[in-house]
Amino acid sequence: MADGRLATTGGFDTLVRYPGDRRGQWDLCKAANEHAFQNASPWVRSGHHKKGYFEWHPTSDLLNEARDKWIELVVPIEGDDVWKRTTVGTPSLEEIHYFELHADTWDYGFTLWLDDVRLQ
Repeated sequence: MADGRLATTGGFDTLVRYPGDRRGQWDLCKAANEHAFQNASPWVRSGHHKKGYFEWHPTSDLLNEARDKWIELVVPIEGDDVWKRTTVGTPSLEEIHYFELHADTWDYGFTLWLDDVRLQ
């Protein structure tokens, strides 16, 4: 996925999913949101459709920093002080089938641009 755009009139947890078979490095994004993002947005999930997934949550609502401007977000595979990694099931980084980007907003409706999303 080189570039993408998500525009929604919905609220709560909204996601973009991209299938792939490589390890992840995400270089994101710009957002337009009249309200505010919540629930430590964005968070990413990558996994195997039968064995489980890895999930990375930031320690703050990083997408609020992307409102009306571009920011770069790099999610380390192992996690760090900013990106906490959890594992559900028994996934393997050698068998990744999909990538999801989740965002949660107060109220409803937002637009999210993704540029130069790389899975390496």
